[in-house]
Amino acid sequence: MSPKIDAARANFAALRTPLVCPVCGERLALSANSFRCPAGHCYDIAAKNYLNLAPRLKAPAVYDAALFAARRAVFAAGFYAPVAKALADRTAAHRQSLKRPINVLDAGCGEGYFAAAVLNALGQADCEVLALDLAKPGLTLAAKAAPGLKCLLADLTRLPVPDASLDIILNMLSPANYREFRRALRPGGLLLKVAPGPDYLREVRQAFALPPGEASEAESLLATACGAYETAAFTYTRPVNETMRAAFLAMSPLASHHAAAAPEFAAVTIDLRLYAARF
Repeated sequence: MSPKIDAARANFAALRTPLVCPVCGERLALSANSFRCPAGHCYDIAAKNYLNLAPRLKAPAVYDAALFAARRAVFAAGFYAPVAKALADRTAAHRQSLKRPINVLDAGCGEGYFAAAVLNALGQADCEVLALDLAKPGLTLAAKAAPGLKCLLADLTRLPVPDASLDIILNMLSPANYREFRRALRPGGLLLKVAPGPDYLREVRQAFALPPGEASEAESLLATACGAYETAAFTYTRPVNETMRAAFLAMSPLASHHAAAAPEFAAVTIDLRLYAARF
């Protein structure tokens, strides 16, 4: 057995949050280097430190290694640090209110920046973090983002956890399934969703000769799903050098369909909304 498989197995052997089979819904149990359910469905732990719970599903091809590498470079440069800190603070406050260790699932984690920020801020003893995505290139980066992060290749429309088993769900610039989030959260559980505002990365859209962005539908959808939520806005502009400008262009799915006609912007606008909703 390889050292990488040994390390990945040890990581998942420490998992405290129960997992369920995405096919039949039965509980999964660790057996050798796989998780199995009573019906015989089997899901392997990869040597790259993630658990494949969707062996037959694939993310759109646009979400490739180059896109996630560019996103990692942008996140590492600190452009989203205020948002990451706000998430960590909200998570820590929820943990303090419960006065016990909590678990968090990042639904649509990408390369794992926000999931790792939360785990690093609270520590493994107080917070278990599951990072879930269907894009394997992003998840393989997430698996390296923080020690103890539990990375799941899975579909956010069918979260592989039992009913009422999660304390917090993160949903960062990603599609949402509010019915599924409600099912998986404990009563009083917290959804922390980040969605773009109308000026989000406006310079990038201009570079691709696209019209201005629009406000996210998150508010209206959340109002229907849970009724009450809090909102915080993060709007600021940061200068970019040539390297970061190229990374911002490459991290956008727009790059697969459009050529940048005016790529010489000198700054980027971050315009995001953080929604905190209790279910």
